[in-house]
Amino acid sequence: MIRLYIITEGVTEEKFVKKTLQSYLVQNNIFCYPINFGGLIKKYKQSYPQVKDLIQRLIKQEHQNKEAHFTTMFDLYALPDDFPNFKSSINSPDPYKRVDELEASFANDLDDRRFMPYIQLHEYEALLFTDISKILPDFPNRAQEVNQLVSLSQNFSSPEVIDDNKESAPSKRIIKLIPEYEGEKVSVGPLAAGRIGIDEMRLKCRHFDNWIKRLIELSRQ
Repeated sequence: MIRLYIITEGVTEEKFVKKTLQSYLVQNNIFCYPINFGGLIKKYKQSYPQVKDLIQRLIKQEHQNKEAHFTTMFDLYALPDDFPNFKSSINSPDPYKRVDELEASFANDLDDRRFMPYIQLHEYEALLFTDISKILPDFPNRAQEVNQLVSLSQNFSSPEVIDDNKESAPSKRIIKLIPEYEGEKVSVGPLAAGRIGIDEMRLKCRHFDNWIKRLIELSRQ
């Protein structure tokens, strides 16, 4: 049995793990324990050292548990600029290469074989753009706006390449058309993800898919 600690940056990701990812991974004898560090550190997005310190303490607490593994679910969007390799990676024209480099530097800095960081391209809402129509049940009076979001999503090769500009990041695009999403994202985000399903997300989001593959591999070692 794998005991997987998933360190999330917020409540939305924490609920996603509890409501959707947990039931998917448990089929491989992987049990998830999400920890919302965003709630523990209100300003964690401004300080990588605080993130590192808390992760190291968690790893230390479980040092005798061989089945314990650790990962993260942080957004690339608004990631603290003091993350390892952040400044040198920022000019990379390939978002996949950039996020791979950031994760590798993150893992090297923590230097523990049980730690497998994951940084979401470009933020959690990218996963919802896998099938953004699935937010309609939560906003039944916004069918026209949801259809606009569906059309928008078709302009991208993958939801993961929707950029991290402050005006056009995935969540900003939703809020622009459906302003009430901003106040309801903590509930709507995980619900919509559950309707979409992990398998569908894996088909359209290759970086996310690679993370899930690596997590499943833990149960086969």
